[in-house]
Amino acid sequence: MTSESDELKEIVNDFIVESEEIIEKLDQKMLSLEKDSSSDTLNQVFRGFHTIKGTSGFLGFQKVSNLTHLSENVLNVLRRGEMSVTPEIVDILLEALDVLRLLVSNIKEEGQESSPENLPHVLEQLKKFQPAEKKEAPAAPEKTAEQAVPAVPAPEQEKIIEAPAAKMEEKVPDEEEKKLGEILIQEGLVTEEDIQDALKEQEQGQKLGEIFIRRGIISREQLESTLKKQKPKPGKIDQTIRVEVSRLDNLMNLVGELVLGRNRLSQVCKKIEGACYDDRSIDDLNETIAQLGMISGDLQESIMKTRMLPIQRVIGKFSRIIRSLQKSTKKEFDLKISGEDTELDKSIIEEIGDPLVHLIRNAVDHGIEYPEKRIAAGKPSKGTIHLKAFHEGHNIIIEIKDDGKGIETDKVREKAIKKNLVTRQKADLMSKSEILNFIFYPGFSTADIVTEISGRGVGLDVVKQNITRLKGIIEIDTELDRGTVFRIKLPLTLAIIQALVIEVGEEIFAIPLSSVVETVRILPSEIYEVEGKNIINLRGTIIPLIDLKKSFGISGRDTCKTDETGRVYIVIIGVAEKRKGLIVEKMLGQQEIVIKSLGKYLRGIPGFSGCTIMGDGKITLIVDIEKFFEDSVPVAANQTIEIR
Repeated sequence: MTSESDELKEIVNDFIVESEEIIEKLDQKMLSLEKDSSSDTLNQVFRGFHTIKGTSGFLGFQKVSNLTHLSENVLNVLRRGEMSVTPEIVDILLEALDVLRLLVSNIKEEGQESSPENLPHVLEQLKKFQPAEKKEAPAAPEKTAEQAVPAVPAPEQEKIIEAPAAKMEEKVPDEEEKKLGEILIQEGLVTEEDIQDALKEQEQGQKLGEIFIRRGIISREQLESTLKKQKPKPGKIDQTIRVEVSRLDNLMNLVGELVLGRNRLSQVCKKIEGACYDDRSIDDLNETIAQLGMISGDLQESIMKTRMLPIQRVIGKFSRIIRSLQKSTKKEFDLKISGEDTELDKSIIEEIGDPLVHLIRNAVDHGIEYPEKRIAAGKPSKGTIHLKAFHEGHNIIIEIKDDGKGIETDKVREKAIKKNLVTRQKADLMSKSEILNFIFYPGFSTADIVTEISGRGVGLDVVKQNITRLKGIIEIDTELDRGTVFRIKLPLTLAIIQALVIEVGEEIFAIPLSSVVETVRILPSEIYEVEGKNIINLRGTIIPLIDLKKSFGISGRDTCKTDETGRVYIVIIGVAEKRKGLIVEKMLGQQEIVIKSLGKYLRGIPGFSGCTIMGDGKITLIVDIEKFFEDSVPVAANQTIEIR
């Protein structure tokens, strides 16, 4: 049997989860208050604070209860029209929400509500907007709406707390009729204090709803709508459950092992088929393997979907950042968001937030101009930053686009030369995209004035590092006086990917298919040597070549092998607009692989990002394509390739 302490622990955990979800929604709702202070928006914000207040009081989290109670009172004053919504009120409510988030976080990590430093300050600020007659109203009055609701003994309380209505929240069984006072509180139309005052008049024979209408607290339409909700209606049963992330991670690992087993079984079957080609049981085995492949594929997709979260969980918080930047920079701009329902693996969602925040801050500081400069340039005084997310094949694309002044390529070139990152001779031969990539170098900044937002020489290099760690790439496109676009390309998941399997010497390697542009076969005579480097001219584009055998130090012959037709296999890889060709000996086909870590002893080996286990049980290294585009990594493009 579950002990009483275990049950309480479960209730507290549910309170934490519910509170985090409510706080996340409140962040967005309160930002819209300045533009939309309708009763509906106010009621939704009020209801969020009220829900947390009720459950926190029941669980004995007094600091949370007091903070939410005072916030609730401020919102009640706004709902009654006694004050109008002002930036000052929104500021203090947002500050209260930040403190509430810290309190809940402390409960989650420490098991108790440790007080944040600014809690007393926030409480004092909230008290300035309290109604005079209720300024010191207790957070959990002795007589509340529970008196109008049949009490449910503690052991019968549900383990998941859902929209609690007062100090001690319980779900009323469907077969029972809900009380009017409870529904009005849940809808955010009245407060506990309203109920408490009205109950005194109700003792004299007056109806509760009529008392609220006479006092102007609710309208006749709101009362009629509430009365319709009193009688239970058969509804959909909530089919969602909460699952620990560790269990999902374990399932993903098991699916990965299943994929490896499927690949192994397919390879064994091919060997048997070659030895026993006339055995009819081989057809049955192939059919079974095909069915297993289909089932394992569906299972893999289903497991991956359970780990997927909408990117809204990340970008939904950016409106708060924009509001802060508007106040600190005195610039006028809007943030437009599209594709917020696009889903990403949880592991990527957790890591992509900081890079996106910095790119938005960078767009505000370096891109968007001040209103007078925009007007002088023939633009609207208010700028626009557009954050867009969408799927493209097996990847997700995130674009941050602004209509600001753009990036001065010449200024970036001169800065790179000044910092000795490139010689002037080489810089003059570089393309626009190659010049723009210098902004990702550590300590590189073109800002003339250091601000609190950017221009401190840190940031974009960390952005690129984080995106590279997620197996993604970032591209830049800019046009003077028109704006800049940062384009991020990320895999849907970091666990299982499509790869091109190649052979070099007697070694097998895997190249992530997302980095493969195309594969070609060329004659040795089509390879040219220019200044000690080997290149090919592919449809008018000059592409430098890399001999993987020499780059990876594979022993054996020193020449690059041709196939039976006398041609050489080239895999064209790309990062952003850059292209390079990898010389390989064989291409063994496309395959779904499971990414495994190299481990602490092999971690950091240049040129490899991980490994996988092939169908024959052998370990195969996964090529890190990014490394071939870094100037610091020596590659065979600086060597002459001999073909035979």
